[in-house]
Amino acid sequence: MLKPYKLIFLACIVSVALVMGSMAVSKIVAAGETTVENLSEIEEADEYLIKSHGGYVAVYYDSHGYPAWIGDTPLSSLREYDRELLDKGLTVTSKQELLQILEDLEC
Repeated sequence: MLKPYKLIFLACIVSVALVMGSMAVSKIVAAGETTVENLSEIEEADEYLIKSHGGYVAVYYDSHGYPAWIGDTPLSSLREYDRELLDKGLTVTSKQELLQILEDLEC
């Protein structure tokens, strides 16, 4: 059986490992791109890409990154034509145009 000091030492090692792991995960998440909660938080950009992501309407700043915003509207609730457009992706060049299209899609 382990002696009390060995148990304390083991508990300290486990605690340090948990803290270090938590810090590493925080840094990884912070370094990655984040998704905004609200459309009003989307930054101004030269162009936006409206595309499907995980079965929902999403907005990207570029075609290679992570979505800047993911809506609540499931693609299954959209017309077939709109779903096809979003599967391919639709590029718009202003935030006003972006918001108008999303409004038309009822996002």
